[in-house]
Amino acid sequence: DFSNFPAASNYAFPISGTTTFKNITFKFPAGSSSYLSAGLVGEGEFTFENCAFEGCFTINGKAEWAFNTCEFTNNDYYASFVYAAKEVVFTECSFSGKDRAAKIYGDGGDLYVEYHNCEFTSTTTNKAAIAIDATSANTIVIVDECSQTNMNGLYSLDGTKGVVNPVAKDNNGKLYSSFEAALEASSTIELLADIESGDIITINKNITINGNNKTINSTAARAINIATEGEVTIKNLI
Repeated sequence: DFSNFPAASNYAFPISGTTTFKNITFKFPAGSSSYLSAGLVGEGEFTFENCAFEGCFTINGKAEWAFNTCEFTNNDYYASFVYAAKEVVFTECSFSGKDRAAKIYGDGGDLYVEYHNCEFTSTTTNKAAIAIDATSANTIVIVDECSQTNMNGLYSLDGTKGVVNPVAKDNNGKLYSSFEAALEASSTIELLADIESGDIITINKNITINGNNKTINSTAARAINIATEGEVTIKNLI
C-alpha cells in the first residue's frame, strides 16, 4: 500500500530481475497534473496477472512490462501513467479513471505500448480514453480490439513523434499510420499490418514494397493501379 505517500513526491518502488506478480492489489496516491504520483521503477521483465491497481499507477523504468487481466481504477485522475519503459503490453485489462483513463508521456526515452482487448471508462465525457503525448519522445502505440464507454474516442495524439497502429515503415525505420502516406514519402516500404482500402491505390513512381506476408485488400475494382513505366517491385504479399 503506497497510497499514503506525500502527494507531490513522485515516489517509485524499485523492482528488478524477472518477476511475476499474481492476484495482488497495489494502492497508490490519486495523482494530479503536476506530478506523476507513485509507481514502480526498475529494469528487467515484469509480469502482472489478475492484479488490481488503485490510484494513479506510474510505470517508470527501462523494462518489459506485461499486464494480463488487470484492473486500473482512479476516481480522481488517470488510472495509469506510462512514463518510461522499453515495452508495455496490456492484455484484457480494464481502466476506469477521471479525465482520461490512461496517459502515455515519454520524457526518458522512446516508448512502445500495446493495448489488446482492453476496456476504458471515465466520468469525463469529453476526453479520449488514452492521452498520448509524443512531443518529447518517439512513441509507438498499438490499440487493438479495445472499447470505451462514456469517452470521446479511444485515443488522442499530441506531438509529431507519435504513431498509433503503424501499418508500414520505410528503409530508415520511419513509421507510417497510413499506407498512402508511406507510398508518398518513401521509395522502399515494408508492411507491418494488413491494408484495407475503399479505393484503388495508385503507384506512380519507382518503389519497392515488401509485403511482409501481409495482405492489401480493396473494395474497389482492384487494389493497386501501377501508373508508371519505372521500376516497381512488390514481394511477399499474401
